[in-house]
Amino acid sequence: MYWVQCVENGPRRVNHAAGALDNYIYSFGGYSDTEDYTQVTPIDIHIFNIHTLKWYLLSKPQRNDSQYNVTPFSRYGHTIVIYKQKFYLWGGRNDFLGSCNRLFCFDPKSRQWSIVSIVGDFIPAGCDGHSACVINDRMYIFGGFQDHTQQFSNDLFYFDFNKSSWHYRHPKIGDVIPQQRDFHSATYLDGQMYVFGGRFDHIGHQQTAQSIYDDRLYSFNPEYNSWSLITAKGEIPCGRRSHSAFVHDGKLYIFGGYNNVIGSHFNDLYEFNPLTLEWHHIKPHGIANPVPRRRQCCLVINDRMYMFGGTSPISTSTYINHFNEIQNTDPVGITLYDQSDLYVLDFAPTLRTLCFLCLAKGRIQMNILPKRFHQEYQLFSKSTLIRQQWHHIKPHGIANPVPRRRQCCLVINDRMYMFGGTSPISTSTYINHFNEIQNTEVLRTTLYDQSDLYVLDIAPTLKTLCLFFLAKGRININILPEKFHQEYQLFAKSTLIRQRSSGETSG
Repeated sequence: MYWVQCVENGPRRVNHAAGALDNYIYSFGGYSDTEDYTQVTPIDIHIFNIHTLKWYLLSKPQRNDSQYNVTPFSRYGHTIVIYKQKFYLWGGRNDFLGSCNRLFCFDPKSRQWSIVSIVGDFIPAGCDGHSACVINDRMYIFGGFQDHTQQFSNDLFYFDFNKSSWHYRHPKIGDVIPQQRDFHSATYLDGQMYVFGGRFDHIGHQQTAQSIYDDRLYSFNPEYNSWSLITAKGEIPCGRRSHSAFVHDGKLYIFGGYNNVIGSHFNDLYEFNPLTLEWHHIKPHGIANPVPRRRQCCLVINDRMYMFGGTSPISTSTYINHFNEIQNTDPVGITLYDQSDLYVLDFAPTLRTLCFLCLAKGRIQMNILPKRFHQEYQLFSKSTLIRQQWHHIKPHGIANPVPRRRQCCLVINDRMYMFGGTSPISTSTYINHFNEIQNTEVLRTTLYDQSDLYVLDIAPTLKTLCLFFLAKGRININILPEKFHQEYQLFAKSTLIRQRSSGETSG
């Protein structure tokens, strides 16, 4: 399992909702600190192409457009599910209208919105921070924070797509039902809906800022309409909210999230095996891990998971770099930075992907690749953030240039040319160049402006190395064919070898 790519400068979104169809990711709405959520505007849709690794924004309907009145208002904390190649949006809120309980449908082929007509009188109250999960022909809604009562919920509803009607699921007596909560996850796997995490209050349904984070895993069986508590074992993730959950190859995965009791954001990855009931802490290889975050989205397409957006605690150095972009502060006083990146986690990387990863890390020269791979590799490398490290290089060859500043360095092919600059001067050099020295620094350091030019050969040829050893006097020039004599003499004149005095030995 490898983190293989990172695409920067996407939509900066928090508490958005998304779905994947074919080779595209559709991201709907979400919170952005650059937008005003006290205004009623149509929700935005960003689309990501997994092949070109590019985002683009769909145009919003205008007031005189027939689509305007059937498009959901801009919101956050909503959910998106996919049913029969269409997206269904429910819930969420903005700061002007509060929460919403209308069900909307988006057709990606026509790119048109519609409001779903409901049969019957029952419609759940609007909420945000709930979960939504499609099981067969039903969309199950669990939990969330209800706007009209200002309370946490553990109600379970479902929408029947065939009948276009809402229904309430009454729990069975004796069932172990998850407590009221919001910003948990609900994921369908092998006939069960697994609920993990979320935030609930010490009192229960009321919000008193005495948060509790549950690390237990619950399952709901829709066939028998029953809840149960999973007796899990292994490396159990700590309780959290605003994490992401997804399924791959028959296993449940949890990524990221936040726990304000311990004051931690997470960037960890956990795997749950429903056959063994075991949790495992997964540590992917590849490029640097995403920074800790919450309220992101994670979607699986084939053998890859795409994680994007969310918000992260910010360090002092990053705060300075992004000062103009940061307007978001957590209620407990943590300064947050909304992310615009997208990371790709490859569950089964091909040999080509692993080779490209090694190339991006600088372990293999790109020139050894056939030309037909160059364009593909360049696209890959642009989206591959390798954690860079500085290395102190000590070149071989002639004596190093004297310490200096204000010089120029230029690269031509495999050679770097350094020339000019100014250097501190020793007493002996001061006497030799007395008439040339007219430069004195404010701190009274005597400086000497240089007129030399040095050549650093990054990939010297065998001929260059041979001529270099000749210049050091290690090989007799007479053994060279005459046709090389002139070339050597030119080389030797520009090669400053530190000469030994007559009293030195060569031992």
